[in-house]
Amino acid sequence: MPEGSIFLHRQETANCDNCGEKKAKFSLYCTNCGYSLDKVDLPAKQAETAAATSDTTRKHNGSTTSTFIKGTSSNGKISSGLYGVILLTFLLPFLTVSCEGQNMGTITGMDMVTGTSVQGQAMDPNPLVIVILMLTLVGIGLGFWVNAKRPLLSSITGAAGLILTFVTKVVIDNELAKEGRGLFQAQYKAGFYLMLILFLIAAVYNGYLVSRRE
Repeated sequence: MPEGSIFLHRQETANCDNCGEKKAKFSLYCTNCGYSLDKVDLPAKQAETAAATSDTTRKHNGSTTSTFIKGTSSNGKISSGLYGVILLTFLLPFLTVSCEGQNMGTITGMDMVTGTSVQGQAMDPNPLVIVILMLTLVGIGLGFWVNAKRPLLSSITGAAGLILTFVTKVVIDNELAKEGRGLFQAQYKAGFYLMLILFLIAAVYNGYLVSRRE
């Protein structure tokens, strides 16, 4: 091997940065002066490795994000559907008011939102039922929001609706007992019980989605 030559790992050559002699591009040491050549080439290799790793990570993250969006969209539709059914319960009989066993009239959830009359007596809109309706609409809207916080907010909405439905029953019973002096009674119907059950399902379902992601 001629004087000043270097040990070649590859046929491609370049000049040694220390003595100027020709060197193999990826040699570790210059055979002329002993200079460590990997000090020069290592950063380039590291850059190539980092670029390859970054590209792989980016592809993986893109795939993960796509899967998350699809899963969130599907779960959101189920949640939105639950709240959509709750909205329909407002059209069903919510309660029947009776006096000494005589039926005075049946009231739907929507009647309690808009106000109605029972046996000629005006019944004002119920603020609690109006809030429940608003929560139902919020629950429907949240189902179309693709965001990591959606299940948590939908679960909170369901829990709030469940609590307010119970509170509404307590308030109505107390008002009838106070105004009717025990003569008026309320029998709660399918609309009320379906609303309770569906709010519970919505809260539990979305709560499950939150726990599964943690």
